Parts: sequence; C-alpha cells; structure tokens
Amino acid sequence: MSHFSKKFNDTYSDIKSIRIQGAERVAWKGSVAAANEIIRELELVRKESYTRKRYLDITNNVKHRMLSSRPTEPALNNAITLLIGKSTPKSKEAALLRIKEGKKKLNEHFETAYDKVAVVAKKELSQFHSCYTHCHSSLAVHAIISSGIRTVHNTETRPLYQGRKTARELSRAYRKMIIHHYVDSAMRTAISKADCIILGADSITMHGDVINKIGTGIVGLIAEEMKKPVYVIADSYKLDLHSIAHDTVIEERNAREVWNNNIHNVLVHNPAFEKINASQVGKIICESGSYKPKEFVKKAVNSIING
Repeated sequence: MSHFSKKFNDTYSDIKSIRIQGAERVAWKGSVAAANEIIRELELVRKESYTRKRYLDITNNVKHRMLSSRPTEPALNNAITLLIGKSTPKSKEAALLRIKEGKKKLNEHFETAYDKVAVVAKKELSQFHSCYTHCHSSLAVHAIISSGIRTVHNTETRPLYQGRKTARELSRAYRKMIIHHYVDSAMRTAISKADCIILGADSITMHGDVINKIGTGIVGLIAEEMKKPVYVIADSYKLDLHSIAHDTVIEERNAREVWNNNIHNVLVHNPAFEKINASQVGKIICESGSYKPKEFVKKAVNSIING
C-alpha cells in the first residue's frame, strides 16, 4: 500500500500533533479512520485478485501507520486490533463485511461509553463534595460532572497546560461549579483541600498500575500520605495487554515544549507520563462498573479479547 488517502493522513496528523487529544478520542477517531482506509483499499481490489495475504498487507500497513501517530497508546492499538479481527477472511466480500461490522461495533462502544461511565460515576462519587484532578481527560471530566461534585481543585499541567482545558470544560458545563486552579508545584495544597482524587488514564498495565500524565506519580504519593481515595476513570480498551511481558514505554516528548533554549550544557527533559501504583488506586471506573485495579484487569481482558 503505497499511498494513504487525504482523510486518513489528516486524522493521522491531528493525532500526532495532539490536535486530537484524550485516549478515548484518539482511539475512536484513529480506529474509525483506519476502518475507512481499509474499506477504501479493499474496494479497489478486484474480486479475483483478493487473497488473504492482500488482506493482511492492507490491514497491517494501515494499522502500522496509524499506530505510529501515538506509539504508546494501547486504546488505539486495541481498537484497531479488534477491528481487523483474529482470523483472515477468505473473500473480499467477507473482508469488507468484517471491517464494516467492526467499525459499527467500535462506534457503538465509544458512543455509549460516556453515558455508561456517567451512571457508574454518579453512584460511586456522589458521596463527595469536592475533588482534585490533574491534566485533561474528557471521560474524567464527564465523570466529575455526572457525580454531582461542585468544587474542583485542579493543576495547570505543564508544559501544554491541559489542566486549563479541564477547567474551561467544567466551568462551561455547570456555571455554579467552583474550580480552584493551581500551578503544578502547588499540587500538595490542592490535594489537601479535596475529598477525593479523580484521574484519567492513558494506559493501565496488566498489574493494575495506571500510566497517566507526568505528575500523577506524585499525586499517588500525596494521596497515600493524606489518605485521600483515588479514582481512575478509564475505558476498558486502555488496558495494555503487552505490559505483562515488558514495561510500558513512557513517551519522552520534544524538549522545546518545556524550554526552547540554546544553552549547550542545559539539557531539558520532557517525559509525558508516569505511573501510579495499583496499591495507591482505590477504584477504576469504566463503562462496565467500578473495580479494584486487579479486578478491572480481569474484566478488561475479557472485554478486549472476546470483543
């Protein structure tokens, strides 16, 4: 497959440049774009020229290209893997049907995930009057709004300031909500004023550890010290099935996002994510319920492997 369509390339670029943000949106937009591209390529194949190898060539090329936009994103990987399927269709018609049905299933999953999480969040989090959150997760924002919590403490989340996006979205959703916005280094103060901590997740390991925006590891330590309950809001597709065999790769982003300098002996580092241990997480709220980390892993494995 030598050329990708403009629509596919546009989605790829939007994900890579972070114009499309949030693991759920990345997985949804990326997998649907992959489905459309595979369908387009399959439709160009003459019926008599179709082979199982041709199917694998097309699907693997599309998958490899889209995953290169966000190599450390398991939700995108899981979504496209489910789309392609385990077996290889015998005919062009069967292949097209596979991808079209897979696309429909993915759309249904992502379209209903927010409402399902909202129901679980309201039941689990309505006991709290205030919360602390860090960075931006559209699913976590939705959960906070649905919970009935009306006082939120959040941090700016350098270097891209996704925390500001969280503050704006919460403010627009409920005008009577009070959002207290802090610089990242005031994280300890912000957490001390909250009843609970609500975080998103970029991925979850097979051990139940949560990989999230840099700063999350410190949140875990402070929460443990202050005995603040930690809730993680995540789609089950965020489970990293490969993390049992190796450590989850932590992305190091361009240092110029932090400081664009030319000082030869000043080395700027920009790690994007870090881990909060399963032992520091109270529950993981997902589309199917609220679970302890290890229980979530079992549920998510079943959901991903069995579709």
